[in-house]
Amino acid sequence: MIYANIKDAKRYKGIHPDLDIALDYVNDEFLSKLDYERVEIKGTDVYVFKLDLQTKPADETFWENHHEYIDIHCVLKGAEKMGINIPENLELYEEKPETDAYFFHGKGGQTMYLTPGYFLIAFPEDAHETCGMVEAPETITKAVFKVRL
Repeated sequence: MIYANIKDAKRYKGIHPDLDIALDYVNDEFLSKLDYERVEIKGTDVYVFKLDLQTKPADETFWENHHEYIDIHCVLKGAEKMGINIPENLELYEEKPETDAYFFHGKGGQTMYLTPGYFLIAFPEDAHETCGMVEAPETITKAVFKVRL
């Protein structure tokens, strides 16, 4: 897991060639112009989409991870509480390999707060709990980059 300011995104290059490509797009200029249509940066290997989500209390969120993709989460409007944990510390309850999604129940791990200007990279070994409310439920806008390993 990497949590950083988007102005420092390029500092994390060198981990994977396709992650390097995605990190070139983690910047204010690109994110401010992003529309709600999926943008394929390198076909299905590197793409990004923008969506609006409703944050929720912790008892209504869930954990997930991916085996084939790295996620880069960037909140564009609002604030999101995200949990990060090791999948082995959680209980797997559903597998959807066709969509590269694995869902877990559990608690613990670390808590991060995503607000505009910051990003979080979740690798396959990082289960992440998204859409957590900070103080009260709110609609957030975020961009999610997907990078195939």
